Amino acid sequence: MTLYKPTLVLKRLRVEKSSHPAYDEKFSDGVNIIRGANSSGKSTIMNMIYYALGGDLSKWSKEALLCDQVLAEVEINGHVGTLRREISEQQGRPMEIIGADMDSALNSPIGNWSRYPYSRSSKESFSQVLFRLMEIPEAAGEATGNLTMHQILRLTYSDQLSPAESLFRYDGRWDSPVIRDAVGRLMCGAHETKIFENQLRLRELKKQYDTLDGRYAAFLSAYGVEGEPLTMEWVQLQKENYSRDLDKLSSKIMSVEKQQLTADEDEISLSEQNELYAELQTQLNILNEAQDERDRLSITALDLRRYIESQREKLRSIQDAQVVSESFGAIHFDACPVCLEPIVDTPEHACHLCKTPVDPNQRRGQFFNMVNEISIQIKQAEQVLKRKDEELDQATAAVETARKNWNDASRRFAMVKSRPTSATQAELRELYREKGYIERQLEDQERMESIVSRISSASSEKERVSIEIEKLENENTALAKAQEDTLKSAYTSISDNIKTFLKADLPRQDSFKDPETVDFDFGSNRISVDGNVYFSASSRVILKSSFFLGFLMAAAENSYFRHPRFCLIDTIEDKGMEEVRSKNFQRTIVEIARQHPVKHQIIFATSMIDESLDTEDYTVGKFSTLDSHTLELG
Repeated sequence: MTLYKPTLVLKRLRVEKSSHPAYDEKFSDGVNIIRGANSSGKSTIMNMIYYALGGDLSKWSKEALLCDQVLAEVEINGHVGTLRREISEQQGRPMEIIGADMDSALNSPIGNWSRYPYSRSSKESFSQVLFRLMEIPEAAGEATGNLTMHQILRLTYSDQLSPAESLFRYDGRWDSPVIRDAVGRLMCGAHETKIFENQLRLRELKKQYDTLDGRYAAFLSAYGVEGEPLTMEWVQLQKENYSRDLDKLSSKIMSVEKQQLTADEDEISLSEQNELYAELQTQLNILNEAQDERDRLSITALDLRRYIESQREKLRSIQDAQVVSESFGAIHFDACPVCLEPIVDTPEHACHLCKTPVDPNQRRGQFFNMVNEISIQIKQAEQVLKRKDEELDQATAAVETARKNWNDASRRFAMVKSRPTSATQAELRELYREKGYIERQLEDQERMESIVSRISSASSEKERVSIEIEKLENENTALAKAQEDTLKSAYTSISDNIKTFLKADLPRQDSFKDPETVDFDFGSNRISVDGNVYFSASSRVILKSSFFLGFLMAAAENSYFRHPRFCLIDTIEDKGMEEVRSKNFQRTIVEIARQHPVKHQIIFATSMIDESLDTEDYTVGKFSTLDSHTLELG
C-alpha cells in the first residue's frame, strides 16, 4: 500500500480506570466502524480518539470522567508509537509519548516516556513533536500564532455537537476566520511557512536598512570634504603625502640633533624606546590571545556545522532505510549462504537465517524514537551554533581592535627608535612643532581611514541588505503564486470527491443528484452546492460528512496534501437520518475507500449498521447497548 506523508493511523485505543482497561480495541487501515445503540457510548469513544491524538475537550460524558487516562497506539508515517493523556475537565493537558507499541509501552517504566506540554514553553509542545514526526511544517502567522494538533484535528472530526453547517469542529476559544483559513491552507498543502519566515526577516531587514541608511547619511554629513570624494583611496593619498612630509622633517631633525648628541640624552632616548617596546610586546600578546580565541570559536562553529549536517544525513538515512524496508520487506534465502543447505521451517516474525524473533512493531517504534531524538539533537545544536556565531563575531571584532592597537604601538616604537637627539633648542622647538602638527594630521587621517572604512562597510551592508530584501520579496511573490495554484488544485480535487459522495446518495435532495459546483470556504466555515446553502437537516448531515470524506479522499489522491489522511465521522445518523439512507451512505464510504491504494483511515460510528458491513473486516469491538456500554466501568 502506498504511503503518503503525513499519514496518521490509529492502531489501538485503550481507556483505563484505576489501571484497568475500561476499553481496549484494535483498529486497522481503511474503514473502521464503531456500532451500537443510541446513548450507549459511541460518541464517548470518538471523543477519546480525538483527545488521545492531541485534540482538546471542554466537555466530557460523566462515564468518561470516571476514567483516568487514554492511550493510543499510532502509526505515523510508518513509525509506531504510543500516546498517553490524563482524562481531566481541565483543558490543555500534556501528552506522554514513547516509541513503542502499546504492549511494550504498558510494560515500560515511566522514565522511558517523554512528557510534553500542550503549549510551547521552555520545552517543546507535543504538537511540535507530532508535527515533526508527521513531517508537517510548524505553521505560524502573526494573526494565527502557532497551529497545533488540536487545530488540525478539528478539520478531521465530524462530531455531533458542532453545527451541521460548520466545517470545523466547534471551538469557542481558538476560533477565528484567520485561523480556520490557515489550517485549511496547511492541510491542502498550500500553507508555506517559508513566506511567514521571510516576512519576519523582511521586517527585520527593512529596519536594519533604515538604520544603515541613516548612519551612512550622518557619516557623510559629519566627515565629508567639500569637493573631494570620501573614499579610502583619497584618505590613503592624504596619508602618503603627510608621511612623506613627516619623513623629510624627521630627517632634518635627525641632522640637527646629531650636533647635540650627549650621553644623557642617549640614555633618555633608550629609556623611551624600552617603554614603547614593552607596550609593543603587550599589544602583541593581546593580539595573539584574541586571534587564538577567534580561531578556537571558528573551529568550534565548524565542528557544530559538520555535526548538524551529519545528524541531518543520519535522519535522511533512517527515513530512506524505512522506505527501503517497507518497499522490499524482509530478505529471504532459499539456501544458507555459508553451508548452502536449504533453509526450512522459518517461524513467523523471526529472522530467516538465525531464527531470532523479530517484532515488526518494535522495529517501527525504534524508527519513531530515533527520528524524534535526532531532530531534537539537531535543534539543540543549531541553538548552540547560533550562540557560537555571535561569540565569533565579537571575537573577530576584538582581533581587529587588537591589531589596530598593535600597529599604533609599532609605528610609535619605530619612530622613537630612529629619532636622534636634539640640536639647537630654538630650531628643534620649531621643527618639533611642525612635526607635531603633521603627526596630528596623520592621526586624523588614520581616524578618517577608520571612518571611511565604516562608511564603506555601511554602504556595502546597505547593498547586501537591499539585495536580500529584493530576493526575499521575489521569493515570497513566487511562493504566494505557487500557493494559490496549489490551493486551486486542492479545492478542485476536494470538490470532485464531495460530488462523488453526493451523487451516490439516495434521491432525497435535488441539489445532490448531479451537482455542478461544490464551493466551500475554510475562513467563513461554510459550504454550498450549486450556490445553495439551505438543505434539510438530514441532507446537511450527508453534506458535512461528504466534505470530511471528500477532503480525505482528495489527500489520498494527491501527495502534496498535508492532511493526515485520517478522519472521524460521528454524524452518520444525526438529525433524523433515515435508516435506508444511512446504510446506503455507509456502503458508499466503504466502496470509495476500497478504490484508493494509498494508506488512510476512516473511523465512523453508527447505530444502524448495514448488514453487509457487520463483519470483522470493518467493525471494532462489540455492539454496545444501554445495558452494555462501550466503556466497561465495573
